[in-house]
Amino acid sequence: MGLLFVVWQPLPIDPSYESYHRLAKNWLAGYGFSIIPSPLNNPDIFRTPGYPLLLIFFYWLIGPSPIPIYVFQVILHALTPILIFVLVRRAFPRRAALFSSWLVSLYPLTALYVPTILPEPISLFVTALSVWLFLKVLERPSVFRSALLGVVFAYGTLLRPSICLLY
Repeated sequence: MGLLFVVWQPLPIDPSYESYHRLAKNWLAGYGFSIIPSPLNNPDIFRTPGYPLLLIFFYWLIGPSPIPIYVFQVILHALTPILIFVLVRRAFPRRAALFSSWLVSLYPLTALYVPTILPEPISLFVTALSVWLFLKVLERPSVFRSALLGVVFAYGTLLRPSICLLY
């Protein structure tokens, strides 16, 4: 569904594209975390830094094109139902887990955000990954798993501060 919406955008969502896109481009140009490209600007505090950091990495690696971000978000959108299946399967029968994962993968409002420069697809995946990692740490605690969980939790909080309520 996400790949379909990359090819055919039924409802283009443009307004936030520019702010995240400009934050990443200005950071790479040396203007810091600011939407307006000027060396004397204060940092922009309207957007959280998690998603712009991901954009900065992709723009540095590949260039300032949204297509690699869309492809990455399609991959995460495909992995999210798998995580949902695994999580639901822990508590409910296989049918309920399949139904849940199908709902997540085919829900149009979730897939609609895949071809956008917005943090929704990433934050959904990171939230599901956080819960899965948390359960793995509870099952078999280890320093590596705990550190990985801390990194994912921290990044999730940088994406959406409300996610920290989970933790």
